[in-house]
Amino acid sequence: MRENFPINDISRKWMLDDFKKRNISFDEQSMISILEDENSSYHLKQDAGIALREIGTKKSLKALENCIHLGKKDLQAICILTIAQIGKNDSTEFILSLLNEKRIQIVFVLWALFAIDDKSALPKIEKFVESRMKIDRRPSSKKLSLIHHGIVMIENYGEESELRAQILDFYNSNWEKLNIQQQNILRRNTEYYKNN
Repeated sequence: MRENFPINDISRKWMLDDFKKRNISFDEQSMISILEDENSSYHLKQDAGIALREIGTKKSLKALENCIHLGKKDLQAICILTIAQIGKNDSTEFILSLLNEKRIQIVFVLWALFAIDDKSALPKIEKFVESRMKIDRRPSSKKLSLIHHGIVMIENYGEESELRAQILDFYNSNWEKLNIQQQNILRRNTEYYKNN
């Protein structure tokens, strides 16, 4: 893994206090039960998803996957990143499949793939980024797609090709349209954009 998604101390304390007040054990099965219970609040499901980053095993992946489409963006993001952290390379195919789904926050899918750092994902990432670049090229596009982690993967692992060069050059020539966070991620993780 290139990156993990740890629980910060303050969030951990609040989460544990909340579980204690509700008489919920801080163990994997309890967190899975929260995710699977349709009566659990979104807030509780989010805390369970985050907790699994610390105590989860592959046993919890199915429950996390099932929460991705519940309609709550924060919960979706948490589950995608937690699946990446727990499943590592074994989760690559599942996370890649999310690139083709509607109502998925692509920024978190690409971040998860970046974190896993599985080079075998590159062809599908490149194909997806190419499709977004075509949209970003349209004169009607107001802002660029949030695909910076995909661009990093292409720059890091892509073989020299016309498509790779087009992608890197396009986002370089539109550097000012990227937000500061996107620019920093590209600078930190690539040679190509390091001096921008």
